[in-house]
Amino acid sequence: MLIIHGQYQRPRVLGYVADYCAHCRDLKAFAYKEIRLVSHLYFIPLGRGKVQGQAITCTTCGTMFEAEASRYRNVLPSLMMASVEELAHATNPQALVEMAERLEREARMLAGELSAQDRMQIIVEQLLVGDLQVQARKAQVHFDLRSILILLALIVDGTAVLCVLLSNTTTSGFLSDVVTIAVVLVIILFGALVHSLATDPARFIRRKLREPLAKSLATLSPSLDELTAALLYLKQHKRTLGKELDPRWLYNATLANQASENMMGPAKVNPG
Repeated sequence: MLIIHGQYQRPRVLGYVADYCAHCRDLKAFAYKEIRLVSHLYFIPLGRGKVQGQAITCTTCGTMFEAEASRYRNVLPSLMMASVEELAHATNPQALVEMAERLEREARMLAGELSAQDRMQIIVEQLLVGDLQVQARKAQVHFDLRSILILLALIVDGTAVLCVLLSNTTTSGFLSDVVTIAVVLVIILFGALVHSLATDPARFIRRKLREPLAKSLATLSPSLDELTAALLYLKQHKRTLGKELDPRWLYNATLANQASENMMGPAKVNPG
């Protein structure tokens, strides 16, 4: 009998804070979450699990970041504030200063006032924002349509095998062959399910992450060489984004976003 078990991360919202979202590139409201590591049996949670840490999720774009409880003055139970600035003053006043410093540094980058090393640091930081989403995706069990169909086929086939075995104390040669084929199919489907879940992060990058990431990078005007070096750095540090994202595609996508943003204004020159 195949037993599917393991652990996954389960977030629980504790309240709301304000912080700078590197993906939205603006001050935003965030859901402050407690992350628990929960054991499961056939993807059914067993208990509440153990607290693993804290995280914040942007209420605008959904990007999740690691969080430190000491960073926030307060965590509000609901979004009662009239503006995100008021939420920042109540929960995280330092965020306003940090946002101004970050935007000033990026403005200097576009003006060509930063060294190549500083430019690379900013680009890598922006890519790491996307990689954090990939890591969060990998830490939880996600079923897309492909995985759901495989799981359903596995359940149906496995149930059929079990019913045959329970209803027949003695099996004919033909029925025995059918059961053998069905068992082999169960093993194949189980392998396909494992593979589908393992490759889910790569599909997540292609379908939902790379377009928004290209849009956020467009304002930095990175060159192809810079993107290639930045993704190679991530790959060398075992980051999924560095392995799955093609620098040429990302570069062309940033150019397309720049053209779209500047259609009604003066064009920007992409260095490199």
